[in-house]
Amino acid sequence: MTTYRKLDKIGRITIPKEFREKLELFRGDFFEVFEKDGDIIFRKSTDRCIFCKTSINVFNVLGKPVCKVCRGEIRGDFDSA
Repeated sequence: MTTYRKLDKIGRITIPKEFREKLELFRGDFFEVFEKDGDIIFRKSTDRCIFCKTSINVFNVLGKPVCKVCRGEIRGDFDSA
């Protein structure tokens, strides 16, 4: 899939909806951005919480990515049981 986008006046581009849906990109996701052989490469973060889909403060819990907030909520549920 190829598309063309114009850089706006403050240096942003919009990722097409088709790309976001296919790659499951969500608002707030983090990307590694680097230059290689004259090209700009965007690589999405691979660790996303299995519950809320955030990529912020994600840890490996029993082999599954879980964010700090969800981990705290789960621990709270176990503490009150």
